[in-house]
Amino acid sequence: LATDLEATRFEIEVATRIESISTETPTAFVANQPNNITRVPVGGKPEPHISIAMAHDGMAATPPSIIDEMSNEASNVRTFITSITPSIEDHGMKIQCSAKQFDNASVPQLLFSEKFSTPVVLNVTFPPQPKSKETFQAILGESVNITIEFDSNPIPNITEWVEEAPGDNGLVLGNGSDKYQIEDLVALSDTKFQATIRINAVTEDDLKNNFYLMATNSLGTKKYEFSHTTDDISTPQPQNLTVYIII
Repeated sequence: LATDLEATRFEIEVATRIESISTETPTAFVANQPNNITRVPVGGKPEPHISIAMAHDGMAATPPSIIDEMSNEASNVRTFITSITPSIEDHGMKIQCSAKQFDNASVPQLLFSEKFSTPVVLNVTFPPQPKSKETFQAILGESVNITIEFDSNPIPNITEWVEEAPGDNGLVLGNGSDKYQIEDLVALSDTKFQATIRINAVTEDDLKNNFYLMATNSLGTKKYEFSHTTDDISTPQPQNLTVYIII
């Protein structure tokens, strides 16, 4: 009877937990230019399902799809490549990858707890950003502070204040006289900066001439124009109106 039995072969795969998963990105992204994000899970059987989560200021963003996948059987490493084109607003976005392993049942069951990579924060770089021309109130004979706030990443390595009289090419202002006092650039955040110049003893020529700030970083240069006026530019305050009703 035993000789009539046919041998039955079973294939058994021992499930092993994924060893690690990492997220690899460039040190810095340039705004509006495509760059790759690489997700690298190591080990694990069966092969893990890889996903990516993106969030900014606590709000979830739509993750990009995988555009390429590579596998190294010898080292048991798989690589997933995703391309993203971040905007300036994406600076500071967090990216985190995760891996899940399921069995081969008709209704797959999770074998191990989900494994996460260390979150990566996007550093999106961009040249100094444009803004509209500003007007500052000045009083003849008195001093006026000019403060320009602008966005830039990285920080500008060159900032120059320029005065341009009608018909000339402009004069770069400095701290060499009592007329101008230029303060050091102030970082209001990692992407917002404040430049200030103090013009002493405002003259009629100061009111006529054109002034601007030139800010330059490794990605570009921006010109920020401003002007002076002796007019009152403060916001008008509402006045109380008393109404008398005669009966």
